[in-house]
Amino acid sequence: MVLSESFSDPNRVPNIHFNIDPMPNIRSLKDTTTSGLMLSPGYGGGTANIEFQQMTGLNMANFSDTMLSPYQQLVANRSKFYSFNQIWNADCGGTYSTDCSVGFHPYYQYMYLRGTNYKKFGFSHLYTLDSKPKIPHSDNGGGGNVPDTEAYKNVVESIQKNTKENKPSQYIQLITMQNHAPYFDIYGDANEFKTAHDSSNVPDDEMNTIATYAKGAQRTDQATADFLNQLDAIDKPITVVFMVITCQASIAPPIKTRKTPSSSTRQTISSGLTKHQVRITPSCPTPRIRHQTIS
Repeated sequence: MVLSESFSDPNRVPNIHFNIDPMPNIRSLKDTTTSGLMLSPGYGGGTANIEFQQMTGLNMANFSDTMLSPYQQLVANRSKFYSFNQIWNADCGGTYSTDCSVGFHPYYQYMYLRGTNYKKFGFSHLYTLDSKPKIPHSDNGGGGNVPDTEAYKNVVESIQKNTKENKPSQYIQLITMQNHAPYFDIYGDANEFKTAHDSSNVPDDEMNTIATYAKGAQRTDQATADFLNQLDAIDKPITVVFMVITCQASIAPPIKTRKTPSSSTRQTISSGLTKHQVRITPSCPTPRIRHQTIS
């Protein structure tokens, strides 16, 4: 399960059009495998709430308005909590074991109490920048967020090790960080999106921010294609679900053009969920994945 931080198609934003496709690989994959659109209810934040819905299948709409963060107000106060990965734990080599669930997040586990909550979800480890042991691959090149190329290495090596040791199938959760705000001009002259567009009515400073975001999306697109090629080389069946966490406010339409945050929340592809181009929310993937994988 890949939860790609803030990844979406910038060409879906009104008045924005890049002459270079920032996501050609994923767009091509969308046409050759099961795919769809996901409506991300997170606008400018709320990463953990979307993650909670994906993990549990519980929609935030079912809770009181006072439930601002289930990770902090609900899960952390329970002795255990059901989550999707426990299907793998239930038959981990013929018995229940958390060894069949592992998570990777190239940031800090204290955020949203992830370190505590993933244990209650039944994960053997959640490898982060501050976990012991630390996440194996997290080189950010000296600044900025950890790139997806590094994040994906953790998953590939985990599957390779699991396969080599002939261990039971496992559930792997990856929450990336590469495209998280803010969007400083970190790519410099290497960012062709600064000029490769014919966008209209967008102030220069906002356009520069969106161009930086588009370059990050392009790198995620290529990293994801390389990641899938590496998985194809492993001699075992592997199911990859790619979905997005939040919509970044800094690249969406100005507030004055929206009636409500959700009405303009950008939709992005979610690969591996359904054979039809339908829109889903983060709480929907669990039953669709089970149907798709006949599990």
